[in-house]
Amino acid sequence: MPKYLIVNSSPIITLSKSKLLFLLFDNKENLIIPNDVYNEVLKKESDEVFTYKDELLKYVYTNYVIPNEILTWGLGKGESSVIATGLKFSNSVVVIDDLQARKCAQINKLNVIGTLGIVIAAKKEGKIQSAKEAITQLIYSGLYLDQNLIQKVLSEKVNETWEFI
Repeated sequence: MPKYLIVNSSPIITLSKSKLLFLLFDNKENLIIPNDVYNEVLKKESDEVFTYKDELLKYVYTNYVIPNEILTWGLGKGESSVIATGLKFSNSVVVIDDLQARKCAQINKLNVIGTLGIVIAAKKEGKIQSAKEAITQLIYSGLYLDQNLIQKVLSEKVNETWEFI
């Protein structure tokens, strides 16, 4: 398990819409939400997010500066703050779904997972019974996931199969 799990707004919002936000709170001893991410999350008018805004606030981190080499990527404030925070903490994993932000994080030698990675880890740790059901909830909540990637990850990581929907 990583020492720190630094989460972007998209995974928080998608997990909340899918009623799976508890998966992040299960990592509360190492959860970090950069302040810019928290502000983005609050702008999304999701009842589930507002229900947990005080809980999310407990994990807000403000002591980061976004380096120029991150700013030049033209990412959003949230993605940039997650990467900047990840650079400050060794043994961290940044949770980002945006492809360009993931590339930036990887070039900066950060460990990266997305919302799908959170679900797979939860299944492996026994926090959920079915990764397939959780992924279906994520898709119905608006997260785009490539069907072939889902099939590959489910079969390789948790021994489940995927039927195209």
